[in-house]
Amino acid sequence: MSATELPANHAELMDGVYRWQRHIYDLTRKYYLLGRDRLIDGLDVPVGGTVLELGCGTGRNIILA
Repeated sequence: MSATELPANHAELMDGVYRWQRHIYDLTRKYYLLGRDRLIDGLDVPVGGTVLELGCGTGRNIILA
């Protein structure tokens, strides 16, 4: 299998991994995410404006925005 090929059950594999990690994901990644809250606080999005976040993980940032 090449590096670009995914196993047929890749979606199921990821679902299985993150089904349990979702409860502790943000807490266990806090050192990878240093500065995230400060960055969000510093956003100057106008009323009715839009923010596009790519690779948003658990979606925690949406709650903070």
